[in-house]
This record gives sequence, C-alpha cells and structure tokens, in this order.
Amino acid sequence: MKYGFIKSAAVAATFGALAMAAPANAGQDDGLNAWAKSAGVAVDEVMVYPTMALKRGEEGMTRIHVTVDRDGNVVASEKMVKADSWHINAAAKRVLQRADFPALPAAYRGQELSFALQLNYAIAGSAQEAAALERQASVTSREIASNRGPVTASIQILDAE
Repeated sequence: MKYGFIKSAAVAATFGALAMAAPANAGQDDGLNAWAKSAGVAVDEVMVYPTMALKRGEEGMTRIHVTVDRDGNVVASEKMVKADSWHINAAAKRVLQRADFPALPAAYRGQELSFALQLNYAIAGSAQEAAALERQASVTSREIASNRGPVTASIQILDAE
C-alpha cells in the first residue's frame, strides 16, 4: 500500500491562542507571536515520521508541556498525552531533544515560558487522499519522497507573564 503524508506547519493556526493566553499583556506586542512561529519552524525542521511506525501503519498524537529559559533552552518537559505507539512517542522525544528553540523576545518579561507542544502523526491511506492533500498545499511530492511528511505540530503558550 502506498501512503501519502500530511505535512503542514499547523503551528500558525494555533498561534492565535497566544493573545488569549496573555491577558496581562493585552494590547501589547511582547513578541510571543513571532517567537511561536519561529519555534514552530524549529520543530518542523526536525520532525519526521518514524519509519517503523509508518511501516506498521501506526498513527498517534503526543502532547508535551515544555518550559524554555530566556535562551530557548528546554529546562523542563513532561508528556501530558502519549500515543499508543512506542515509535511515535520516541520520535516525539527526539523532536524535543533536537529542536533549536529561539531565545525569548526581549519584550517578554518572564525568565521562562511554558507551552504545550502537540505533535500529530497521521497517514494518508490512499493515493487519492495524498493527491487531495497535495492540491491543498498540505504536502509536496518532495516531502512524500523524503518521508518528512505525515506530521503536524502546534504550540500553545500556557503562561505568559
């Protein structure tokens, strides 16, 4: 069976939650929207579908509570939701280890920032579904060929001082 992949920077869709998560900064641009977009790119650059999970048809979602310091270093993380697949959980752990999160913006007053990182791994089950995804610009043939594809990530800021 030939699989297609869902790959999109869905991070932008959830960045709208940033304004709601920071009522103390209402009306101010503390740089968190731009930071979240950069963080999403950092995740997207290292997130790949685990080969064994793909071969076994395993799909799943993980959600990790992450805290970074001002330099963007991960200082704490805790899996809030695990996938049923060991391979997907291991891949999510690798994403967190490899992602080069940006430094927090100068306008942000906190010393640390906590956010929820949701990583989704899904397989398009048919050539027709894969073609539809390509038409929607959710995935490219190059991504399908390089196995970088059936993944989306979203970031939701949990606390902003």
